[in-house]
Amino acid sequence: MKKNDKLFLDLIRVSIGVSDSLLSTPTAEDWESIFRTSQKQALVGICFNGLQKLSLNKKRNQIANLPLQLKMRWLAIALKIQKRNEFMNDMCVKIQTIIHEKGYRTCIIKGQSAAALYHSLRENDNNTELSTLRQAGDIDIWIEGGRKKVLNLVNSIAPTREIRETHACLAIIPELEIEAHYRPGLIRDFRRNRRLQRYFQDSAKKCFTNKVYINDKHCIVAPTIEFHAVQQLLHIYHHLFDGGIGLRQIMDYFFVLLRLSPDKHESIMDTFLQLGVGRFVAALMYVQQKIFGLEDRCLLCEPNINDGKYLLNEILEGGNFGNFDKRSKKRKHKLFFYSFFDTYRKNLQSLRFAPMEWF
Repeated sequence: MKKNDKLFLDLIRVSIGVSDSLLSTPTAEDWESIFRTSQKQALVGICFNGLQKLSLNKKRNQIANLPLQLKMRWLAIALKIQKRNEFMNDMCVKIQTIIHEKGYRTCIIKGQSAAALYHSLRENDNNTELSTLRQAGDIDIWIEGGRKKVLNLVNSIAPTREIRETHACLAIIPELEIEAHYRPGLIRDFRRNRRLQRYFQDSAKKCFTNKVYINDKHCIVAPTIEFHAVQQLLHIYHHLFDGGIGLRQIMDYFFVLLRLSPDKHESIMDTFLQLGVGRFVAALMYVQQKIFGLEDRCLLCEPNINDGKYLLNEILEGGNFGNFDKRSKKRKHKLFFYSFFDTYRKNLQSLRFAPMEWF
């Protein structure tokens, strides 16, 4: 692992309260690199929380080499992230209200419901601060009723032709991407996907009635922690074959594992084994320990070191959704030929996790 990647991960651990200080003092050049990596992984706000902690404790000398101009830029972006989260929280409540009034139950998956799980590991830290510094993306809302009813509902609100394997685009708020899900996820192996959709159906009642406070004033309907544990991991797994995995997704799952009761581990692991993703789970547990120092009691299974090292390298190389992968030719060529064979090459390396999914 590169020196600056190690420093970046050190700062992440300070941010979430796993450690109090960095293992070494970064130079001005190191700080520039750490900042670029935080952008690459969509963790600028979370890393800024680490800077704040270092400036308040006895290790403030560790940020002595941080250029003032960079610090001000970091601060400005962190403030924008907080403002964006306030807007997203408002919109989640507004969108759920609109759809509920039309007679459909809903559930916010990923995104702001994941942010609600963020909290520092140290009791004297401001827990709310960390959740407001998670970089928000789009809004994913799971709507009951199945594909036909959800598409009819979406078209009655805002007609769209943007329909995907799991969702349709709901364009009702300018400059905000909203994905109206008729199913929360999928596996492309037909038999295993049937099992997954059955799991979603069995979990729907609890998820559509589970109210969660994102903060003191925003209450949304969000998944149970057990549902988060299954759906978020499968979302990460899906991105391994489609684009790439970012560290923000891995951090989301870290906070899921912290909140998940150990007595639920066996049943959730049984679900993953039935879905054929057990090997991927073991690789992800290695990554969780390596990056965040996750305790053994929070692990779903024994980590797989070899697979985990491969997965960690993919995360660090590719960045958020694989958009920063220098190995990819898709960033240089727009032709289908390059896109297809680049995806084929990348997915071939992930064959170990799921032969049928790769196929």
